[in-house]
Amino acid sequence: GLADAVELFASRARQVDPAFVVDENNQDAVEQICRRLDGIPLAIELATARLRVLDAHGIADRLDDRFRLLTGGARTALPRQRTLAATMDWSYDLLSDKEQSMLRRLAVFAGSFSLEAAEAVCSDELIDGFEVLDLVERLVSASLVTPGEVGRFKMLETVRQYAVDKLAESGEVGTWRDSHANFFEQLASTINQGLLRAGSDELLAQLLADQDNLRLAMTHSIETGDFDRAGRIADGCSRFWQSTSAFAEAYDWGRQIVDRVTDQALRGWLASHQAIWVENLRRSHEEGRRWDAVFWELVPGPPEDPLKRVQWWHTKGLALHREGRPLEAYEAYLNAESLASQVFPEYVVSSWMAVLVGVTLQDPPGFDGLLRRLEDSVTRESSATNAEAALGLLAWAW
Repeated sequence: GLADAVELFASRARQVDPAFVVDENNQDAVEQICRRLDGIPLAIELATARLRVLDAHGIADRLDDRFRLLTGGARTALPRQRTLAATMDWSYDLLSDKEQSMLRRLAVFAGSFSLEAAEAVCSDELIDGFEVLDLVERLVSASLVTPGEVGRFKMLETVRQYAVDKLAESGEVGTWRDSHANFFEQLASTINQGLLRAGSDELLAQLLADQDNLRLAMTHSIETGDFDRAGRIADGCSRFWQSTSAFAEAYDWGRQIVDRVTDQALRGWLASHQAIWVENLRRSHEEGRRWDAVFWELVPGPPEDPLKRVQWWHTKGLALHREGRPLEAYEAYLNAESLASQVFPEYVVSSWMAVLVGVTLQDPPGFDGLLRRLEDSVTRESSATNAEAALGLLAWAW
């Protein structure tokens, strides 16, 4: 664990500097070093050798290029033990060509990844999807890939950094980062629609597990100028961000993307999300209205797609509510509810919002029927989180 790694660091550090102690001045840096070196004893020993010229903070600051930083070691060590890079080279050279290719390709993932993702992202004419499982298993046996939660895998950060360097040497970085971004674009879109249909807690958990990959996919898309793809990923994450109250992160991504998207309808939907993030972050009403105006300009009427039609009316209700027009907002939510009942009855978010607005009005049209329909829907709701929220709204409304 971390405590053992810190103890090892301190022990090896005292061999370099007998006066070395881990105290309040360097503890954070030492812990950062140990975490980022994955607690690997050889890496920690090589890091402490640098205490002759750097303090712990200096070592921590330079870990992004750890293989050059940690070059060194005891003169009596075997060649493969003298540097961390040489140790990794030795392990890498033992792999077959396909295993080496798979290790390089897996470096495009951030955090953990599912087998399904690896099969989709890392396959081509050299390695087909059916071979991926076997190759991942071999890399697990070689201790270069680690099993994580059920059905997921990860690399130690030190191994991943080595694989990233090897991927760069191969000249294939762009190919596999694009493959990664394309997969997570599709995953975000698919899960977002699933969340709108059922509010599934399992789908939320899947996106939560892949947060780092989604962030990396958006970052790569922005860095390569593919703002439409970045926008589609952000649009796909919108329900997830709302469900997890990640409003600040959502707003920041939108700020980087919205104005550079060329697909005008997509830009409009992203603007509607920005208005929601602004409202939840308690930013200025004027900014929220500006984003609303962009949405209405670019998406002036309900789209043909049934799901988007529901979202359009729901978005209109939100905007009217923000403008202080509760009766019109209530009517817009009812339109969304009516459409949703025909397409996916389990989607009750617009019904909840209609109740929230309706209780502020004097017996608005259809209010009693709305409450009965919402109460019935709660008994059918598959998501415990949504059911609790709906029951709370019903109790408040009554």
